[in-house]
Amino acid sequence: MGPLTEKLVNALDECELFLRRYSEERWANWLEQVSSSLRKGNIGGIYKLESAFGGMGSISDLLIHPINGHQIDESEVDKCNKKLRVSLSKIYDLAQKVKKNAIFD
Repeated sequence: MGPLTEKLVNALDECELFLRRYSEERWANWLEQVSSSLRKGNIGGIYKLESAFGGMGSISDLLIHPINGHQIDESEVDKCNKKLRVSLSKIYDLAQKVKKNAIFD
């Protein structure tokens, strides 16, 4: 695994744990699957990851909020979602860099 892929996997793992903290299991499990795929050297994980961004119901639409069943206090919602957006942006940017630098046999 190259250094960019390692950074991406670490970012995915951090975001996964972050989401689990607020009981967002669906997307946490999904990120865990992508991370596992990349650890195994499967570039298909990048394409799976890209499919999560954009469109209705995407990870980009995720809002951590008690009304959505998340375990979070109302006073933390804005701060939490800001942190989530930063994390997702980092993941997306790293995924694009990994994809650009991937070596296909």
